[in-house]
Amino acid sequence: MFHTLSASAVVTELTSDERLGLTSDEARARLTTYGPNLLPEAEKKHWLAVLFGYFKDFLMVILMIAALISFLVGDVKDAVVILLIVVANALMGFFQESKADNAIAALKKLSVAKAKVIRNGQTLLLDAKDVVPGDVLILETGDKIPADARLLESIQLKIAESALTGESKPVQKDQAFISQANVSIGDRLNMVYKDTVVLYGRGKAVVTATGIATEMGKISQLLQHEDQKTTPLNSELNTLGKKLTIFAAAVAILIFFIILFLDPSQVKNAFLTSVSMAIAVVPEGIPAVVTTVLAISVARLARKRAIVRKLSAVETLGAASCILTDKTGTLTKNEMTVSDLFVPGRDLQWQQEAWVENGQKVNPHTDPALRQLIYCAILCNDASLSDTQVLGDPTEACLITMARQAGFDINKIRSEHQRLFELPFSSETKQMTVVVRDAQQQILVFTKGASEVVSGYLTQSLPTYAAAAEQMARGLAEAATPARAVPRIHASHDLALALLPARMAK
Repeated sequence: MFHTLSASAVVTELTSDERLGLTSDEARARLTTYGPNLLPEAEKKHWLAVLFGYFKDFLMVILMIAALISFLVGDVKDAVVILLIVVANALMGFFQESKADNAIAALKKLSVAKAKVIRNGQTLLLDAKDVVPGDVLILETGDKIPADARLLESIQLKIAESALTGESKPVQKDQAFISQANVSIGDRLNMVYKDTVVLYGRGKAVVTATGIATEMGKISQLLQHEDQKTTPLNSELNTLGKKLTIFAAAVAILIFFIILFLDPSQVKNAFLTSVSMAIAVVPEGIPAVVTTVLAISVARLARKRAIVRKLSAVETLGAASCILTDKTGTLTKNEMTVSDLFVPGRDLQWQQEAWVENGQKVNPHTDPALRQLIYCAILCNDASLSDTQVLGDPTEACLITMARQAGFDINKIRSEHQRLFELPFSSETKQMTVVVRDAQQQILVFTKGASEVVSGYLTQSLPTYAAAAEQMARGLAEAATPARAVPRIHASHDLALALLPARMAK
């Protein structure tokens, strides 16, 4: 509903204040009314229920029956061996699940989500679970949005909504946009949603829904009610167990009557022999082999930073032969990379962790043109860098990744160049310009943008420009175009001002 209303109407509807936000007392009252801003979690089973769940497989039941019969007929050694196999198999699965649960719980404690909220006219940093409907959020690049909200302000705001809609392309938001009532979530340009990420720009929004009432909460509810189905491997093992049971019973009966037929007085011997033959048919080693193989797979996935709670999930994933998706176009890793760079008269490709020109590796630190181009990619860029990831617009993130792979210290270079002014990228201008001062007090101007726009600033023609356009037509992203078009420019202060709008030059 809120996407069909103006920003002011939503603020009024929620009894909030765009400038002051909620008062502390009102926020506490709403937290009591609506509850914490958390998604529902499945009810956790008692550890005994989890442990005994591993004894319920049909094949495990058969093994326990075999152990019991072995004990009753006096074959204690076989009974103990079978029981040890059953218990070891159950304990291995139980400890793997407990270990995964503990790891997930530890990760949740380490990554407590935060939210910037205006309350009593002040901007506060709160736990995301304390956000309530009517709170005014401050959104900045890299923020994970804590709740569903209606935009009040948006300045070049781009949101990654792939976690919600499946679309990898960032969505340009617009607080002035008014949607129709029946439009899909991805087309509600005036709304932002819980657990999506701000890739670029900044904005302000008023919270419309929290916790289970959010779009993510609705999806979570559907997943909680999903029926638990038998995995393909368990289904096959159950089928095998049933077939073996029938076969073992048939063999036992046949042996029993054969012995009685040969010597009617050997009833006890016939019974014990037939039971022993039936037990021998049961494959005691299968559960242990299956569990060991799955445990090895869990360890391999762990090295890829994937936490597996249940061993059965591994074989379910391995059994997948077809993935159905409503994603239009090509399925990708949701990552952009720079594969080619073009500088005047030259074409370089990224091959085997190095930039290559005509089959020869090029050192970007000693090659002036390539070094200047990479400096442009670093400095005319708002993406932020951490030890594990790059946050920001995907195009800018891939340029930063390219520079880091080439061995450049991103943070050091940025610290040595003070940004004096910037013209942010917009869909109208299709370019971004920054003015910086380096350590030698030189004023430098860097520009990147769409090739057709930036090429107008060139003082000399690019022989490779036509080839570059052809490459892009074959599917290469335009991320490399701006960087190669305008490398580092040594300019006087007057020239720098001349490149800026007239209002800034005064």
